[in-house]
Amino acid sequence: MALEIEGSSPSTHPRHSNEKIMQKCEAKINFFKKKCNITTKLSCVYCGEFYCIEHGIIENDHIYVCSKKKCVLKYEDLQQHHIWLENAYSLNAQKKCGRIKCSESYDHLCSRCSIGFCMNHIDFMRSNAITELTLVCKHCEQRKGIWNN
Repeated sequence: MALEIEGSSPSTHPRHSNEKIMQKCEAKINFFKKKCNITTKLSCVYCGEFYCIEHGIIENDHIYVCSKKKCVLKYEDLQQHHIWLENAYSLNAQKKCGRIKCSESYDHLCSRCSIGFCMNHIDFMRSNAITELTLVCKHCEQRKGIWNN
């Protein structure tokens, strides 16, 4: 069931449209939660709120991130994760565990990042109430708190 906003169908609402419509920056600029209100077309890839150039991050490949703490944490985590993945892929290419400084060969793949790990660096985790067990590496387990907000 689609969320309906009075006077707007999902296809014409700015957050659901492919067409960039000018909106007001929703960043809070002081203690009293006064909004910036500068006209903008940028919306955050994580929360969907609109923001101006002063209140966010703009990447070359059209990734826009507002200045909210939880959105910036997700953005920074993703940047670090890509670096980590490159290192782990190169270790797996050598048939080694994806954990840096581990010389064991990998036995199992993480269900989230698909990197191979030895038994010392991967855990079984319950994925739902039906007690379905999945293999998750310690790196992905640590990141879960940021992404579950």
